[in-house]
Amino acid sequence: CEGLLSGIAAAPADPTKPAEGASTWWDVHGVLFVCVLIWGAIGWYASTQLEWGEDFFGAFLQWAFCIFVWAAFFVFFPGEGKSWSEAVYMGVVTLTSIGFGDITPSTQHGRLFAAVWMLIGVARFANCVAQTSAWLLEVITVQ
Repeated sequence: CEGLLSGIAAAPADPTKPAEGASTWWDVHGVLFVCVLIWGAIGWYASTQLEWGEDFFGAFLQWAFCIFVWAAFFVFFPGEGKSWSEAVYMGVVTLTSIGFGDITPSTQHGRLFAAVWMLIGVARFANCVAQTSAWLLEVITVQ
């Protein structure tokens, strides 16, 4: 029986406290909330004051910001430990809705962040595609 139980880890000394190095619910959701708040403020300012999003360049900058936030999360969040190149690759593949699945979030909090951020990033990418289509239609109709 001892051989069967040797691979089972011992329970933490105090089950009411998170394990050392573990993130709390507030840490994760606070980071997610701040990222969404910053993205919203930049998106609002860019679309109302600078009229970004009305052209491809502005739409692309908003999508690039989504990739940067994605990469920063997966590089710096405890337990994820991706390199910058892995995180940017994972962000581009995911936020273009391709999703190969070769690099995935390692933690539950990473999966939660990815689920929310995918909705935002894919919408920004769709805006890039829409702006490109509008430009092509304008070029074709002028000729």
